[in-house]
Amino acid sequence: MLWETARERFPNQWLRVIPFDPYEKRGKVYIDEVAIVDAVSDAGSEEERLSYSHGYRTIVCHTHDRYIELELDVLPHDTVRKYGIIERIHEEGYAIGMLKAGCSVEQVSDRLHMSMADMKKLMETHAKDEPWLIQTMRDAGMSADEILRGTGLTR
Repeated sequence: MLWETARERFPNQWLRVIPFDPYEKRGKVYIDEVAIVDAVSDAGSEEERLSYSHGYRTIVCHTHDRYIELELDVLPHDTVRKYGIIERIHEEGYAIGMLKAGCSVEQVSDRLHMSMADMKKLMETHAKDEPWLIQTMRDAGMSADEILRGTGLTR
């Protein structure tokens, strides 16, 4: 189940979950898909939050968190895959598509686990090829000088 779906089905709850396909990106581990083991009353101790259930590594997280983000050493290294160059290229295209479809910069940032600095860099990089991004940058609160300086465009 996608974490977004789990958040909708179990609002404001602590859940013990089995993470599927955790990946390292920008120095953190992210988990987008989980299997729900059960609901728990609270987060518990660090040992209780990270445990094994039926042979699977489980974690406890709260559904108020938009996404599951862990430190690198929380899960065994052999279970965490590196976010590759192809995935980064796909992510950029997906981000541009979401922006083009009218999603806000904040929505794209949350959905793709991109920092606002990464979003700004992405928009600056593609502004020459995608002129509508200039308006998106303005809507995101960037000044005209920031846009010109970041994109290399001139007045």
